[in-house]
Amino acid sequence: MSQLADSIYIHIPFCSFACHYCDFSKTADQSAELLDNYFSVLSKDLGSRLGELAPKLKTVYFGGGTPGLFTDRLTRVLEYLSERVTSETEQTIEVNPNNLNPQSFAAWRAMGFNRFSVGVQSFDPVGLKVMTRDHNTQSTHSALSILSEAKVNWSLDLIYGWHGQSHKSWLKDLDAALAYKPPHISMYSLTYEAGTPYALQKRRGVLVEQDQEQ
Repeated sequence: MSQLADSIYIHIPFCSFACHYCDFSKTADQSAELLDNYFSVLSKDLGSRLGELAPKLKTVYFGGGTPGLFTDRLTRVLEYLSERVTSETEQTIEVNPNNLNPQSFAAWRAMGFNRFSVGVQSFDPVGLKVMTRDHNTQSTHSALSILSEAKVNWSLDLIYGWHGQSHKSWLKDLDAALAYKPPHISMYSLTYEAGTPYALQKRRGVLVEQDQEQ
């Protein structure tokens, strides 16, 4: 008999905007029909697989995409896991800075989420523009202030090596992140994945990949 899984990752492939460097399975199409179909299939699939899960889960992780866009729909998905989630279960939701405000944070906490992964990527306005992010530095600081003051478990993502980034800019990003004393930081080197707008711009010479040794 195979061992029952005590952790589960649930993918929510919808974004408010599809960043040009990202090759994850995602779409910016949030039509009601597509959302209804996806969450319906997700719920049915989850319900059919409950027998593969341990009676008590250690971790539940909602990634994407941007799960933070869909509070009401996630509530219905979480109902399938309610009997397997305890006060000790780590429940993570990925959010963007412009999705995190006092109201949404309170709603997520009420749903049981106790860890928050924030897609900051950079504090540099130039970097955010280059990476086609749809949030700004102000919304990032507002979001991280909420998390740091709430004394909850959270993490933030940073991307380095974007076109035009300087050593000084990267150090400023690190200083800005560390000022909030995050429990965890994930740092990623920017890559130009095949099929993304970024890869096309690289081939055309619009974007230049940073030297790997640097």
